Amino acid sequence: MNILEQIAAKKRERVAVMKKALPLEGYIPRNLLARSFPRENPFIIAECKKASPSKGIIAADYYPAAIAKSYSAGGADAISVLTEEDFFLGSVADLAVVRNSVAAAILRKDFILESWQVRETLLTGADAMLLIVALLDRVLLKELFDEATEHKLTVLVEAHDEKEIEAALECGAQFIGVNARNLKDFTISADESVRLARYIPAGRTAVAESGITSVESMLKLKAAGYKGFLIGEHFMRSADPASAVRQFSDALKGNI
Repeated sequence: MNILEQIAAKKRERVAVMKKALPLEGYIPRNLLARSFPRENPFIIAECKKASPSKGIIAADYYPAAIAKSYSAGGADAISVLTEEDFFLGSVADLAVVRNSVAAAILRKDFILESWQVRETLLTGADAMLLIVALLDRVLLKELFDEATEHKLTVLVEAHDEKEIEAALECGAQFIGVNARNLKDFTISADESVRLARYIPAGRTAVAESGITSVESMLKLKAAGYKGFLIGEHFMRSADPASAVRQFSDALKGNI
């Protein structure tokens, strides 16, 4: 199995156990205070991430609430929290503490495979969630997208090629993420993200994910048509996350 298949298999095992411990059928919590990403202006989503399959431990001392506060102080427009347990060493508890620490919109970054996880996402207090086209057939993608948006969750639909962008558009996604990272082997191609931007039409918001390691790389993606920028590892490795976010935010919004 490739890396994505391994992650999905482990996630299915975990969800099967969690569904028995926390049955949510028929219970839909209301997300009345849901926040979203900006639609008119460029924005930065700063990510809380302890580890990854390709880089191992990124932050041995991982305090997501403190990290999120630093990101917010630096001007991040939204916060992403990795909640996948086995490969990224995250948890929904991480998201819950971030929710109680900052006012910004919070994105749950995980591998969503079924409806139970949408309801779980609502319980965490997240404002947005990720759906990865590569994990879902088009019928299930549409079902999960509709369920999430019905309950006021913003959905970032992630694609990696032209066909996946087509599926994201077909399901109605407003925010379409293009991940420079190949989830099968976790290699990165920033040039591929630049190329794929042309397939996202005006009226939809293109979000660049992965491989943004400098202001220059972000501005190159902005010039290609991206409006949102999800940045994790670069900020996580910074000795001063607030200053790092501020540098990117000022450059993005023309303040320098």
